[in-house]
Amino acid sequence: MVRQGELSKTESTQLKGLAILFMVLLHLFCRKTDLPYSDVTVWGVPLSYFFGLFGDQCVTIYCFCSGYAHCLLCSSAADMRAYIRASARRLLRFLLHFWIVVLLFAAIGLAVHSPSIPQSVPALLGNLFLYRLNYNGAWWFVLTYCILTALSPLLFRLCRQMHPILLSGAFLVVYFVAYVQRFKNILHTGDPFLDSVVYQLALLGTSIFPYMIGMMFYEHKWISALRSRIAGMNVPTYLLRIAALLVTAVMIVLHRIVESLFVAVFIGTATVVLFAVVPRTKAGDKILLFFGGHSTNIWLTHMFFYLTLFRGFVFIARWPIPIYLLTLTVCVGTSYVLRPLQKGAQKLLRL
Repeated sequence: MVRQGELSKTESTQLKGLAILFMVLLHLFCRKTDLPYSDVTVWGVPLSYFFGLFGDQCVTIYCFCSGYAHCLLCSSAADMRAYIRASARRLLRFLLHFWIVVLLFAAIGLAVHSPSIPQSVPALLGNLFLYRLNYNGAWWFVLTYCILTALSPLLFRLCRQMHPILLSGAFLVVYFVAYVQRFKNILHTGDPFLDSVVYQLALLGTSIFPYMIGMMFYEHKWISALRSRIAGMNVPTYLLRIAALLVTAVMIVLHRIVESLFVAVFIGTATVVLFAVVPRTKAGDKILLFFGGHSTNIWLTHMFFYLTLFRGFVFIARWPIPIYLLTLTVCVGTSYVLRPLQKGAQKLLRL
């Protein structure tokens, strides 16, 4: 049966669970050559590549959820000052969790004599204070998320004051320009600091469009409208699920044809819509909710187990599915270690 109303807090957590599953797929398997694992080939590329490439929508889903949640919180806050205070508190909690991950893995790096972590005191401070995020490639989004959160009151006002078509068009242009700069590096100043600022702006520009899509979805109640429309059509649940599988299969094939990350924002938005309007199984909901609860820690740690600190470790499983399951298992296990530390520090600082 099709759900009614807007996305619930539980559903947002489930979407984060879906996003993190996609992220691990992307980072492990979005490669065509020099594979550190065995795989079968389809159309001249490893089969796992199809799914790894499809996983590049992970950031879009995260940004959508963030924009959606921030718009909801802005709308329900007593005033903008109350929202800013509450938002700053939530952001500080997130950074506290991040700092604990940085310090824990820096200590592990020292213990195993890693040449890459912690490197030096300046490198450690750079990672802690977000101006030199070189311990883990997936951490680039930490600073971007902080900037999006800081900009959320302004972006909320834009969302309320501008027509959605004009707003979408404006941020699509921003997305295109930022995408070109991020991957083609058109504007190159030659100054390391200025180039780092330009690169960060490019990262922000490619993230702000899906963030604004999430804001607009909540502001204009598009999820509710879509759910009401689908429910009114009285389509059997099994047909909706078959249609969703077919649409997903088509998106996977089309993304193989158009491999550019540029289309990830559209695929990710389509995935969110499918999630919202297609009835899910109880087992699927429980799995997504479980991984959604661990999603932040998995995001912050998974690269350590295949690329940096324990380079190649998970590839001992040899084949994609065992590698994927091993990575998730190790990351969830690490999350269970991190959680008491994070909650303890949060309680100590009364956050």
